[in-house]
Amino acid sequence: MAGTRLHAWMATDQLQDDHRRIWKLLKWYEDLEYTDYASKLDLLRQIRRELLLHTELEETVFYPSLDALGLEWIRELVTEAHEEHEIVKLLLGQLSHMSPEDPYFDAKVKVLSDNVRIHANGEERELFALFRMLDKAGQDQVAEELRRRREALSNGP
Repeated sequence: MAGTRLHAWMATDQLQDDHRRIWKLLKWYEDLEYTDYASKLDLLRQIRRELLLHTELEETVFYPSLDALGLEWIRELVTEAHEEHEIVKLLLGQLSHMSPEDPYFDAKVKVLSDNVRIHANGEERELFALFRMLDKAGQDQVAEELRRRREALSNGP
């Protein structure tokens, strides 16, 4: 039974690990010299890759598991989380067409960073707690699906 309990926490642990990894990259970006344009582009590519993988996992695996609880107020929280993802994707798209020498580039990365932190903190506080409403078998299934989907997306084209 102890192995089941450990396994059940794996879904939120996986997503929380993503949050920490993304926050670390964003912090590294903040610490760069203003004119270190090459490093800014390199870090932004890493941030983009991590964020897009993470949002895909949440939108295709994690959020549907919460929708399955069938509670309208949870669906509203999930819808809000989807919209927050759309803002992140919009900012990433805008940044992909900008140069780090653009005076608005760093400001846009700062807005991205702030949005990601607010979203992740709210998610960990609210949605991760709601995930525990699923039975252990459901939590284990989501954890396994997250691992499989991450592997497929990471090894994809």
